[in-house]
Amino acid sequence: PPPDSLTLEGHSLQALLELSQEIHTTGDPYRVAELGLLKLMGHLGTSAAALWVFSKQTGRPVLLRSLGVPERTAAALGDICVSRLVADHAGGTEPVFVDDLSTALTAAESSLAHAARISLFGLLFSSGKPVGAVALGRRVTGTAYAPGQLRILQASLHHLGVALENTLLYAS
Repeated sequence: PPPDSLTLEGHSLQALLELSQEIHTTGDPYRVAELGLLKLMGHLGTSAAALWVFSKQTGRPVLLRSLGVPERTAAALGDICVSRLVADHAGGTEPVFVDDLSTALTAAESSLAHAARISLFGLLFSSGKPVGAVALGRRVTGTAYAPGQLRILQASLHHLGVALENTLLYAS
């Protein structure tokens, strides 16, 4: 492989390690969400992100943190897109692009995600079950997410899901 791809892969692995170390050292779920989103945003080069956890009582997404997306918009995205993501992709751990969800979304729902500059959604897993979700915006460079970045994102979402689940268990 060309040297640039090795550098990107090494940087991605370093970012995953840093994320894992930082999110496991706080007992505040809001801080875990914020740290996780900031790390993902910085590593992937996006200026918009949101994170939801699923309510133990209702299973509905509850917005924990939104960065670069207005809270009302992020809450609406949770109700619409995240609920649809869970219904259609609960068994899959790969991030799902908004355009791939478009067949399940109405034009207005898809338009809401695009207006918020959201590019993809990913589920957070702990013990093999979805515990939350993340939405990430388009990359500020305008380039597509690289396959290696998506693999690191997938692993990062697993670490973030476990950290959030543990933090929420200790908080209750």
